[in-house]
Amino acid sequence: MHFDVFTLFPAIFESPLQESILRRALEMGQLSVALHNIRDYAAGKHRVTDDTPYGGGGGMVMKPEPIFAAVETVLGDDLPHTPVILTSPQGRLFNQQVAWELSEHERLAVICGRYLWPLRGCGRTRASIFGHARDFYRRLRVDRRRTSGVGAH
Repeated sequence: MHFDVFTLFPAIFESPLQESILRRALEMGQLSVALHNIRDYAAGKHRVTDDTPYGGGGGMVMKPEPIFAAVETVLGDDLPHTPVILTSPQGRLFNQQVAWELSEHERLAVICGRYLWPLRGCGRTRASIFGHARDFYRRLRVDRRRTSGVGAH
């Protein structure tokens, strides 16, 4: 099974992958993990990945554009049939049943957001596990249209 992990902090994953069961699975070729830094797909000199929330409020949210660019670039032709998982405390609980469902796939993409859901304030705070990537793509495309032009400084 192959995992593509999209995060702003790929180094956080390096140590756990070098220990115990995960290390043995990697050594035996039963597991492969590719870490992708979302910031590498952000535009501009400073590669900014966050913005103020639509409609105001405190804190920051992730921009959807770097996430789109990262997922679309890395998954390429596999995008339509690769499950894309967005980690979120508000989403579907990860349990053994979900693990069995996901184990049927050869490849999984996991988005680890640093902030709250990237489009907070746009009605998408409850999504966590999106079936297939096409659902991810469709849902975020709708929200990206809603937020176009928002957050310009």
